Amino acid sequence: MALIQGKLLGRLGKLGIFGALGNLGASGKRWFLKSWLWLQRAGRPLLFHLAPILRWVRSFILAQLIKKIQWPKLAKVLRCNLVHISVVCLALLVVFGNLSTRSSGLTVIPTGAKKTFSGGMPALGSARPANLIATSNEGLIIKAAPTRKATPAPQAPAPAPAPQAASGYFAWPVWSPNITQYYGATSFNPWHTGVDMTSGSLAILASDAGWVEGTFWDPYGYGTHIIINHGNGYETLYGHLSESWVYPGQFVAQGQQIGVMGSTGWSTGTHLHFEVRSGGVPLNPFAFLP
Repeated sequence: MALIQGKLLGRLGKLGIFGALGNLGASGKRWFLKSWLWLQRAGRPLLFHLAPILRWVRSFILAQLIKKIQWPKLAKVLRCNLVHISVVCLALLVVFGNLSTRSSGLTVIPTGAKKTFSGGMPALGSARPANLIATSNEGLIIKAAPTRKATPAPQAPAPAPAPQAASGYFAWPVWSPNITQYYGATSFNPWHTGVDMTSGSLAILASDAGWVEGTFWDPYGYGTHIIINHGNGYETLYGHLSESWVYPGQFVAQGQQIGVMGSTGWSTGTHLHFEVRSGGVPLNPFAFLP
């Protein structure tokens, strides 16, 4: 209890209530604290009992306000407004009904009017025409035939440029080649069928224009390799590639990139094995390269 009184004294001191009450003395302050605690305990039950009284007061005030309203005049105003609203809604329905009938392409034919269908009026019991939607008391509702816009005739695609024939001479298949093994008998191979080379660029280029015979895989030899038929009796082979960028039957131009240098198959490092063939027989590439 002493703790509660101490907290109340501190809170009331912050609010300045003791200064407002004046010099009450010790007994006056004690009486004030007891009264404050009693209000804290009895406040909620007191509000609970006062709630019906407050509701009755609210109902009485509302009843007095309702009695002061001039009901006949209010009813007259509401009746006039309802008539105006009804007229406006009816006019809107008529206007939008006509617009929707026109936009949908429907034509209403009165009962007395004559309308000839394409192909004549069908006999009783026959299939109804496709443009007859429904019948009503006013007449038949005919759907107008949709207008079709003329579509332009499709244009023939431009012919693909004809592939240029092989030039007859071969270019280096890499940029700035560095020869690592020559054609013929070498210290690494009793008979080397092509030329091995490296480059600062890994791009592999077609030595001459031609048609791709295919991309092949040889795990104990060339690895991933491409063969190009140049159409003049010569073929070129590009071996040990890491990637192939062409497909069988594709025409490639001279200098076009066809793959990426690698070290697949029987290889000791990243390089290109390049061959020139005639009738399937490997020839010395240096006899054809510039």
